[in-house]
Amino acid sequence: MTMTKTLMGILTGAAVVVVWLQFGFGSLLLVLCGAALGGLTARYLVPLWPAITQWLTAGKDLFTKERQ
Repeated sequence: MTMTKTLMGILTGAAVVVVWLQFGFGSLLLVLCGAALGGLTARYLVPLWPAITQWLTAGKDLFTKERQ
């Protein structure tokens, strides 16, 4: 079962209100920054993960070839 955008909006709004009332405005900003960082990670880093790991391990392969 997938959540509709309306239900996600309602739950997100409720979570924002609870965080604001419970912990204050500073914590609300921290939660929003964390959500933005998570969204950017899911949007850009996860789909490119094979290319990123290949790029990171390419340097290791270069060093092992020089030692031989």
